[in-house]
Amino acid sequence: MSSSTQDQPRPRKRHRIAESCKLCRSKKTRCDGRRPTCSSCQSKNTACEYNEPNVVLSSDILSKMADLEARVQALESLPSNFTGSFHVATGTPSPLPRPSNAQSSIVDNPTLRFISSVTQTGPTGGSDIQTQPGNPNDRPTSFASINMSQVILPSREVADDFIECYERLVYPMFPVLHMPSFKAKYLRVWESPSNDQGLDTTFAASLNIVFALGCLNSSKTEPTLILSTAETFYERSRSILPLDSLDQPSIEVVQYLLLTGNYLSFTKYSHRYCNTLAMAIQVAQTIDLHRADHDTTSQLKREMGRRVWHLCLTMQRYLFCMQRTSTTKRLRLMSSLFGWNTVLVHDNTCPLPQMIDDEYLLEEGEGCQPAATPSLLDALAVSMKIFDVVAGAREVNAASFSTALQMPELMKILQLNERLTEIENNLPEHLKYKNGQRASSAREKVLHLQAEVVNLRWYTIVALYQGSQTYNF
Repeated sequence: MSSSTQDQPRPRKRHRIAESCKLCRSKKTRCDGRRPTCSSCQSKNTACEYNEPNVVLSSDILSKMADLEARVQALESLPSNFTGSFHVATGTPSPLPRPSNAQSSIVDNPTLRFISSVTQTGPTGGSDIQTQPGNPNDRPTSFASINMSQVILPSREVADDFIECYERLVYPMFPVLHMPSFKAKYLRVWESPSNDQGLDTTFAASLNIVFALGCLNSSKTEPTLILSTAETFYERSRSILPLDSLDQPSIEVVQYLLLTGNYLSFTKYSHRYCNTLAMAIQVAQTIDLHRADHDTTSQLKREMGRRVWHLCLTMQRYLFCMQRTSTTKRLRLMSSLFGWNTVLVHDNTCPLPQMIDDEYLLEEGEGCQPAATPSLLDALAVSMKIFDVVAGAREVNAASFSTALQMPELMKILQLNERLTEIENNLPEHLKYKNGQRASSAREKVLHLQAEVVNLRWYTIVALYQGSQTYNF
């Protein structure tokens, strides 16, 4: 072998990677194995995916997983060691590490800071939890005795935004709560976050569900984090008040279940929505909300009981119009024929709630709605009439699709059509949708939203109803 050949440097061996990405492997192109996106996919601006189960985890990843598991076990052991007082995460947690390609607005997002504070919470020496002696088995069922990770709230700025979004975009169509009472309890949480009284579990669970609903409708939350953040609040509410731990039925429990069902209607858990709503109806019947003689000396309790019961019926009938199918994974409108079986079809024994807004309901005496102020409950009253037509159409469909239409079924169809026309003709003026209408005040914006949703519901039912007529004839 010549000396010139010996002096030449040996060619560097090609670096072998653990696995190529799916796209490079299918096209048989070179892949550098870089994660989360290889160079080839990055240059082509295409999605880069790996078969994760076949990838060997590095030692640093395994050590981080072990550290996380140890922290979880430490957090799970907290309730058995001491009772914690209510804790609010009012401080500003350390910011997340800034990625090289991240935008400053994402790093400074308050929701990201909140998620960072939750994931970094651990049993450190400087914990805000106050310990007190006593047998853990003797602890009362209260918010003061639950896991610390379940009682951390977002920053005041984020929490106020979620409450405002819920009150402005969700509450007007499903007024489950008495907002003045709910907001008063919410403000007390921030006024005295470190007292020793603790917080009612039902309110704590409801608060987290309201946060979840507000998060879904918040424009200040990073879009890529909306679903995961909302689900975090949902899971936290489930851990605070599990459905198998409802020892004392109350109207607050029914409200919590309706809020949970309202949230689940926006998610892939449609069957959970159905089951949660069925439980809400069962609890409401247990405390006699459905009875006409369910009366109290307080106007506030009486009207809220009637409102909650009729919301149970309305949300149940809402199931027959909106369903997420498990086979096609897409949201579609369904006729009542394809809905779930009803828990209750018709129940007219409980009087309808009076059209009086929350701020005019009184604990003592009888409040009334000002004559010049449209009630926000008018949209609920119209929705109840619309979904009552749905319940009637379901009865017709149950028989008419199995045999030829007879005169009784034809008469029912004509009666339903007449009721739909009557609903449209008797719409309150503020619920008549006017194209191009501009709202100046916050209340006018809410009324405009109600007009849009009510008209959308009416036209949806008309479309389904006419489709059913075409099929039958």
